[in-house]
Amino acid sequence: MTKQESVENIKAKLTALENAVTDLCEAIEGVGDPVSQVAPQASSGGNGPPPTPPGV
Repeated sequence: MTKQESVENIKAKLTALENAVTDLCEAIEGVGDPVSQVAPQASSGGNGPPPTPPGV
């Protein structure tokens, strides 16, 4: 493979990656509010002591 072919190959991969990232961002934006509502609840669980299992 020549240097030019390598450059073209890298450019094609970058373009594909850019498209994939764009699609991913659009998918995340499409979910939107439910994620922002769930995330704070999930992260706040780590602040206190772990819950005691039942029967202990």
